[in-house]
Amino acid sequence: MELVAEGVESEQQFLHLKELGVDSAQGYFFHPPMSAASLMKVLLGEDRSG
Repeated sequence: MELVAEGVESEQQFLHLKELGVDSAQGYFFHPPMSAASLMKVLLGEDRSG
């Protein structure tokens, strides 16, 4: 079983979850929500904003 933490908003939260053995995480700490089109631009390296 893999554990995914949702709603991670700070580095402190992320590091604590990592210490607890959480496998992966998502939330504003990593990136705000985006459309599918915007995600594809990021994945294809076409988004130069960040």
